[in-house]
Amino acid sequence: MIGYFLINATVWSSLRAMDADVRLRAKRILAPNLPIDDLNAKLSLNDGVLKFEPAVFGVANGRVEIYSTFDGSKRPSKVKIDARLRQLDLKRFLGNSAFAQKPSALSGANRYIGDRRILSRTHGDCIRQHFSRDVRRRDQRAARSSGRT
Repeated sequence: MIGYFLINATVWSSLRAMDADVRLRAKRILAPNLPIDDLNAKLSLNDGVLKFEPAVFGVANGRVEIYSTFDGSKRPSKVKIDARLRQLDLKRFLGNSAFAQKPSALSGANRYIGDRRILSRTHGDCIRQHFSRDVRRRDQRAARSSGRT
């Protein structure tokens, strides 16, 4: 169902069909291939605006806090995501990936992420559009900063 929500444009209009206030707490997440330990999230849905304030995951011996707003009250919809990464253990986060297997990749100071923040704002008719637009903008900024454009 969540995957359907993430890619289907028609679901945005469904957000206006009800209001909700939900609290979700999970002390243990059964996902053997993901380094997620626990979850504490507050979700509210009012007049087509879905908010997570915040969704906090215990991840890789650290924490990820996600504050997000999906505004489906108007077309095109708007999405704002503020993700905060706190003290993640990259060796645990990356697991058995090829990058994690390189001897020098995750040694010493490279093993941990301190506090980082990722902000994203975009608009469109479905989440897939939001994220593809955001990735294109990020790629364009990286190309400009490296002198490739």
